Amino acid sequence: MRYIKTFESNLENKKILITLSSANSHGVNFESTRSVKREAEKWWSLDANVYELTYSGYLDVSNEDIEKKIASNRDIYKFKRDYSGHYDPKFKYKRIRIDDRGLDGVISKFKKSPIDLKLNFFKFFVEEEFLVIRGSYIYKVIEYDELDEFIESMKFFFKEYIR
Repeated sequence: MRYIKTFESNLENKKILITLSSANSHGVNFESTRSVKREAEKWWSLDANVYELTYSGYLDVSNEDIEKKIASNRDIYKFKRDYSGHYDPKFKYKRIRIDDRGLDGVISKFKKSPIDLKLNFFKFFVEEEFLVIRGSYIYKVIEYDELDEFIESMKFFFKEYIR
């Protein structure tokens, strides 16, 4: 039994990590002034990456907890401060960039979109339970077999709103 537990603790779990970087939104929201919205519409951009995520030692951790741990680890690495409060030095992960299955095409449309669409798309992230840190760093961990369906839902959003 001891050997089984040791084996299980060394197993690596593979999931998908989607990271989005939001830039130049200037804190815009639905209630912002027209001039703030105009500036955000012109400059607000989004960048996306899709990674295969490998981590170890946490077999019973939810995807949301993994997102929080990754966000905290990135905060420590980038800013030397844990803004979200979930830093765990024992949590180790590795990410390998993979084919984004068309996500870059969806995101490239974002910069050219009107401000209302950008705000609605950001609302979509919240509804899809992305972890959004300071309005700029956006994380989502999903199961590997959910990736295609998830990308299709993002594409569907744009098909509905962009003609």
